Amino acid sequence: MDADRAGSAGRHLLAVAMLAVLAVVAVVAVPSVVGAEASYVVLSDSMEPAFSSGDVVVVRSVAPGDVSPGDVITYRSPAADGSDVRRVSHRVVAVERVDGEVVYRTKGDANEAPDDYVVEESALVGRVWVVLPHVGHAVRFAGSTVGILTLVVLPGVALVATEIWSLYRELTEGDAA
Repeated sequence: MDADRAGSAGRHLLAVAMLAVLAVVAVVAVPSVVGAEASYVVLSDSMEPAFSSGDVVVVRSVAPGDVSPGDVITYRSPAADGSDVRRVSHRVVAVERVDGEVVYRTKGDANEAPDDYVVEESALVGRVWVVLPHVGHAVRFAGSTVGILTLVVLPGVALVATEIWSLYRELTEGDAA
């Protein structure tokens, strides 16, 4: 009887764990499920201890006038080489007006000095709403060549091989009867 209870508890625990994993996957893959604008994998430690490289930040849209000092915002910023636009999440240290437009002065919590640029309201993506620790490591792995092979190709090959084996067994057992 105790073994039955342990097995039942184990199955329930596994079901809860799988639901938790599915919930995280849903939030990361489709942030609109929870009313968020987007989710991003954190690539640097500039916001430690609030969040670290490998975490995922879930961002909700916010009106530019509703951003206050202390908020952590995500914004579009040109990459250092100017080739691409990246997303940065830093804390707002000041909200100012320049030529009638709201701009934000930002700083990474782990950085000694504020960023050397201002963030224009047109670059605002939203406010960081939720941080999912370490989830970004799995997201980055899943998008890598090894991750695609491990999570998609190998299980697909295993499924096909299992089906072929089942068909083979049915045919050979049918001949033996």
